[in-house]
Amino acid sequence: MSSTQMQDLADLERQGWQALSTEGDAGQQFYSQVLHDSAIMLLPGGMVLRGKASILAALAAQPWQSFQLEDLEVIALSPAAGIVTYRVSAQREGSAPYRALVSSTYAISDDEFKLMLHQQTPI
Repeated sequence: MSSTQMQDLADLERQGWQALSTEGDAGQQFYSQVLHDSAIMLLPGGMVLRGKASILAALAAQPWQSFQLEDLEVIALSPAAGIVTYRVSAQREGSAPYRALVSSTYAISDDEFKLMLHQQTPI
């Protein structure tokens, strides 16, 4: 994996949080392009979302008011796959701050990176 591809994965992750922090359907629009059809999300509370359609339906939640990504790293698995890891601090209006360790695994599919697996572990 080239350094440009590693930066692309870091940028995708930041763009995802930005989309989820925007009113309207920005999150769904962004992830409709980035999610692999068989993507899986493992979220707090034992929530498991399987498949692009299920994940997109769940993205209709209240947007994040603010977020900060720290210690972001990209680990190359192969020339066509990588993992992004980081800490996130985020908050929705009227809610307590949310902090988690996050990992997102991407692989090239149809000549572009697609999100295959996303996991959040609250801290």
